[in-house]
Amino acid sequence: MGSRRIVRRTLPAAVAAVCVALTATLTLGAMGRGHVDTSAAPVYTLEPQPEPPRPLVLPEHPRVLLMGDSYTEGWGADPQTRGYAYQIAAPLGWTLTRDGIGSTGFVDVGLKNQGSYPTRLARHPRDAFDLVVLQGGTNDEKLTAAEITAGVDASVKVVRERFPSAQLLVLGPVAPFGTPSEDRARLNLALVDYTHAASIPYINPVAESWFQVGEWKTMVDQAKGHPNNAGYVRMAEHVVEDVRRLVAPTA
Repeated sequence: MGSRRIVRRTLPAAVAAVCVALTATLTLGAMGRGHVDTSAAPVYTLEPQPEPPRPLVLPEHPRVLLMGDSYTEGWGADPQTRGYAYQIAAPLGWTLTRDGIGSTGFVDVGLKNQGSYPTRLARHPRDAFDLVVLQGGTNDEKLTAAEITAGVDASVKVVRERFPSAQLLVLGPVAPFGTPSEDRARLNLALVDYTHAASIPYINPVAESWFQVGEWKTMVDQAKGHPNNAGYVRMAEHVVEDVRRLVAPTA
């Protein structure tokens, strides 16, 4: 029998609020303690524990599609071609197709109706990639967790159907000022929950603290609220390091 986990089916409002807060704290990499009122006992059921994500198995020079938002576009870099997405292909040995459009997301179609991720994924040739990386979600962070999850799930389904030979990796949102806003932390938690349940590898810049509080003076284009050239170098270094950690060693 596989490993199993205990799931709360019904929770008093006060207990639910504490559990959400504790879950968010642990997901963001900070250990915390809290008091839970157990005066009203919840009902427990058993559900199978999701399998952990398997390492990525890639050919020597994989064909990779990087789908993302303004961070993948390089907004804040001067020129934009100094964004992180332009710095990762060579060290990783990727043949990289970049599809980064600002203001878009898993759900958000963009300021000029450029298309959400599911729509744009469908524009690429069928079965043309060994790996698809879905970056972002920042432009969806005002939505509910259910809406975000539905958008991610729609994107994943397009990847599975259109690129059946491709593996999948999700790259979460970045907090360039060090501390994520409440909306961004909630978005990140929704992505953590989805990828965990779906056994999809997830790179978590928020939990890994890619940017520290106070570094914005040298790492952020303050007018655009995005990393500057130095900040994108930092992002690229982390992406390369994390991808190497996730890729299975070759025989």
